[in-house]
Amino acid sequence: DTIGTVQIQATATGYTATSVNMQVTQPKFTLNVNPTLYTTSAPGYITVYATDANGNVHPVNADLTVTLLSSAPSVAGIDSTSVTIVANNYYSTAARWVPGTVGTAQLSASDDRAIRYPYGLATANVAVQVPPASLGIFNESLGLGQYIDTYVSIPNTPASAVTVPLGHAATPTTTTPASVVIPNTTSYVYFRLSGTTTGLDTITASPPNHVPAVGTVNVAPGIISPLNGWPSALAVGDSALITLYTRSPNGGAIRPVLAATTFALGSNANIVFVSGGSTITSAVVPADAYYVQFYVKGVTAGSGNTTITNANYVTYTNSLSVSSPP
Repeated sequence: DTIGTVQIQATATGYTATSVNMQVTQPKFTLNVNPTLYTTSAPGYITVYATDANGNVHPVNADLTVTLLSSAPSVAGIDSTSVTIVANNYYSTAARWVPGTVGTAQLSASDDRAIRYPYGLATANVAVQVPPASLGIFNESLGLGQYIDTYVSIPNTPASAVTVPLGHAATPTTTTPASVVIPNTTSYVYFRLSGTTTGLDTITASPPNHVPAVGTVNVAPGIISPLNGWPSALAVGDSALITLYTRSPNGGAIRPVLAATTFALGSNANIVFVSGGSTITSAVVPADAYYVQFYVKGVTAGSGNTTITNANYVTYTNSLSVSSPP
C-alpha cells in the first residue's frame, strides 16, 4: 500500500521467533527488445515485465494495461498501442516492433492510470539498419580455366525475387553472370565464377537496398604439385598409381576445370606413363572434373625424370630412382 520497509514477525509457543524485512517500492516496467533490425527484417519482439524498483519481477494482482509508444514510428512502429499483463503473470510478449526506414528510435512502456503509485516508465533504444549482402568469396585463389561455385546472400528471405547485379574490376580477370536472382523462397543463390586471365579481380554483388558485398579473386596459372602417389623409387617393371589434381595457384584448394584439360607427360627413357595397359604421353582432366589417374612404370635402371606441362599450369618436374629387379 505504501512505499517503505516493514518487518514481518512470526511467533508460536514452543518455537523460536523469526522475522523478515520486506521492502515495498514503487513498481516499474522493464523492456526487453530486439535492439537492432534491418529494413528487411521481420518484426522484433517486445517483452514488458512488471518489476519492483530493483528490477525483480513480480506477478500482478489484477490485469494491468501497458501503453506502448515509439519516438519515431516511421523508423520503429509498434503493432499494438497497448498490451495487458494478465493477473497472476509478470510479463507480456504480445507486441512487436516493425522496422521502417533507417534510423534510431526509443520505445517506451508506461502506466497511464491516475493512481498514487503508477508503474515507472521503461524505455529501450532501437536501431534500423541497411541490410548487408554477403559473398561466398573473400580473397580467393583461382587458376586459369578453373572455376568455383559460390553464392551471394542477404540476411532475410525477400518478399519477392531480388535481382543482384554482379560487377568486376575495370579489367576483369574472371567471368560471372551479369546478374543472379535470389528467389522469394530463400535468402541466397549460387553462381559460377571462372578464371580467364591472370590478375586480380574484384567481384561486387549489389542487391537493391542492401550494402554491397565485395570479394577479390587472384587468377594465376594453376599448379599440379604434388602428384599424389609419386614414388621415390621403382624397380624395373613395377608401377605406381598417380593422381594428378588441378590445384589453385596457392596450392590451397583443388579446383574443377571448365573444359577438358590435357597435360603433356614427358619422360626420359627410364620411365613411361601407362593407362589401360598402354603407354601414354598425355592425360586429360575432363570438363567439370578435378583429377586424372594413370601409372608411372619403371623401364630401365637409372634416374627416371618427368616434365608435365599445360599452358594454364606451372610446369611440373620430378624424378625417381629406377633399380634393376632383384
